Amino acid sequence: MSTLYDLTDDARGLMEALLAVGAMADGTDDEGIRAEFQAAQETLDAQLAAIHEQLGTKSDSYCWVIKALSAEADAYRAREEEFAAKRKARENAAKRLKDALRDVMEALGMDKIQGTDYTLALQNSPPGVSQVDEQAALAAGMAQEVTTVRVDSRAIIAAWKASPESLDGIAEVHQGRHIRIR
Repeated sequence: MSTLYDLTDDARGLMEALLAVGAMADGTDDEGIRAEFQAAQETLDAQLAAIHEQLGTKSDSYCWVIKALSAEADAYRAREEEFAAKRKARENAAKRLKDALRDVMEALGMDKIQGTDYTLALQNSPPGVSQVDEQAALAAGMAQEVTTVRVDSRAIIAAWKASPESLDGIAEVHQGRHIRIR
């Protein structure tokens, strides 16, 4: 069976041939030659119809594979969520155990515990900042004002639908095409 690309090339070739035969048929006044062109057009039309049928069969095959791959991706996504939950549970369990060891060491005033396989040592973490009075920090020169601009894509698309010229120099709207499988 032909590939999708072969079928596409064949269909393009037949469509070009149909245009050429049609142009030649229109360019002649001889009824005999016109009848030959008509017969050639009918043959090319039949070949093009056969290619369209093959394209339908080929597209069905593609759709079966697309559906199977999408289902497999969905199954992987579900497993990702399952594994993410398990990973998070294990990370939290490890953190609770580390916190328990740290609490014991701090309660006993120990900076180091020597085991047979591992050595534990308390270490200062990098400093962090919380509960900041933003206005006071700004007045003291320890903060800076930041202005953010949020683009309203929906408003731009609405303006584009109303008048595409109104967006010249403001935004470029693009609209692609996609396949819907029903």
